[in-house]
Formats: sequence, structure tokens, C-alpha cells
Amino acid sequence: MNNKEKKEKIYKIIAIVILIVTLMSELTLLGIKIRAIYLDKELEKINRVSMEASVTIKEFGNRLKNVYLTAPEEEVKKAIEENYRDFLSPTLLNLWLEDPSKALGRVTSSPWPERIEFIGVFLLSNDDQYIALGRIIEVTSVEMIEGGEASSQIAKFTIKKINGKWLIDNIEIENNE
Repeated sequence: MNNKEKKEKIYKIIAIVILIVTLMSELTLLGIKIRAIYLDKELEKINRVSMEASVTIKEFGNRLKNVYLTAPEEEVKKAIEENYRDFLSPTLLNLWLEDPSKALGRVTSSPWPERIEFIGVFLLSNDDQYIALGRIIEVTSVEMIEGGEASSQIAKFTIKKINGKWLIDNIEIENNE
């Protein structure tokens, strides 16, 4: 093999290496673009779920003051059904109707639960179930006039898509101790 043939062989090898590197780079960029598109869609979905969950949790929070847990049991059950049925899963609603002592609501005349401030939502295990966090804000007549809050508690909500609507399937209250 003469020098000319050796040079041609080296040029061919270099050309093949350049081709392989170029293809690898293009495939890597394509993979990055595909992941970016996927992440954008996931972020879009989480934002949509967050907005819908926020509405459900806030509207539920606005109803807490309407359920007097110290009233006679039949009145409590009626108030739970009337105020919470649009926000709770059938499972949680039935649990609270069977045992109203497990329900959230108004325990004293003051302070009372006025609202829930939505914090955020996180994917749990699948597209139909998320965890949301919120602060249950309690007020007295003083805070109603001057603003602020008498107390608050962090609540963890399991939200689930049931029949096309995001509903609260479980609520855990964080102890402030």
C-alpha cells in the first residue's frame, strides 16, 4: 500500500468518524427536544390540575364555617351533605356521613374556619391522583374587620379525578405541635 492509498484510507476513516459523531450529536439533540416537549406537556398538565384543584379546595374551604360539628348529629349530616357533596369523593363524603366526628367544620363559635389558602399540588402516583397542600385559616370577628388570621393549620389533600372532576378523597391535618 502506497502513501496515497494510506491517506485515502485515513480520510475515509476520519469521514466515517465525523459522520458517526454528527449522527450521535443529532440523536442526542433530538432526544433532548423530545424530553423538553414531554416536560412542557407534563408541566402544562400539572398547572391545569393545580388550577382545578385550587378551585375545588378553596370552594370547599369557604363552606367549612357552614358545618357546625357541635350541632345534633342529623343536622351535622345534613350540613355535610349540602355543603361538601360537590367537593368530596363519594368515599370521603360517605365516611363523614357515617361518622361526622371525622369531618372538618366549625367546632366553636370563635374562631371559625374561614377559608383555605391553596399552596400547591404534587403528582402522587398516577395522572388521576395528586397531593395538594393548603392552609386552613381560622378567624374571629376581630380578623374579619382588621384582617389577618387567628390561627391556621396545614392540610394535605389527596385529590382524585372522578367522573371528570377533581374531588377531595382524603384530608390530613398537620399537628402544630
